[in-house]
Amino acid sequence: MLDSSWSSSIISCVSNWFFKSTTSFYGYDDRLLGGPIFGLLCWSYTISGILMLVIKPKCITNTSFPLTPFAMILIFFQGPLSFKADYCNMTNDSIYHVIDRFMAVINSFFYVTKFATYFWHGRTSTAVCQIAALIVTMLCFMKSQKAQIMQNPDDFCLWHSMWHIGPLIGTVIDSVEVFILEKRDSLEDLMHDGVDENRGRYSNIKND
Repeated sequence: MLDSSWSSSIISCVSNWFFKSTTSFYGYDDRLLGGPIFGLLCWSYTISGILMLVIKPKCITNTSFPLTPFAMILIFFQGPLSFKADYCNMTNDSIYHVIDRFMAVINSFFYVTKFATYFWHGRTSTAVCQIAALIVTMLCFMKSQKAQIMQNPDDFCLWHSMWHIGPLIGTVIDSVEVFILEKRDSLEDLMHDGVDENRGRYSNIKND
C-alpha cells in the first residue's frame, strides 16, 4: 500500500512538472530575465545541429546512430523552442514550456545514445571529454533550476545560458576529434603504409 502511494506521488509530481505551462518567474517583468545574449544562446542548439551535419567523427558515422535525424531535431525544433520558451515566454503562461520539456526528454535520449556510441566505438579520451562536458552541463542546469526555485533571475540567466552552451562544447570536442586526432591517425597510417611498401621493394631488390 505504501509503495503504491509512493509511486502515485512520484507520477503526480512528474506529471505536474512536465505539463506545467508556467515557470517560477511567471508574472515577472521581462526586462529582469536576460538580454539579447541570453536570447541568442537559446539558438546554440540550432548552431550545434548545423555543425553536427558538417563535423562527423568516424566513430559516429560508422555506426547506426541516427546523426542526421538528431541534427534536424536540434536545428528545426529544439533551437526555436528554447528561444520561444526561455526567452520570449519565460514570464508567461505558454504551451511552449510543455513542448520544450517534451523535446528536451527526446534529445536527452539521443545524447545518452551518442555518448554510449563514443564509449563503445570511439576514442577513450574523446568519450571521457564528452562525458565530462555532459556532467558540467547538467550541473549548470541544476544550478539554473535552483535559481529559478529561489526566484533569482540573474543567477538563472547565468546558469541557464551555460546549460545552453553545452551542445557547442560537445561540438568543439568533435572538432578536435575530426580535424586533429583523425587527421593524425590518417597521417600515421600513410606513413606506416609507406614504410611497409619500401620494405617490400627492398626485399624484392635483395632477392633479385
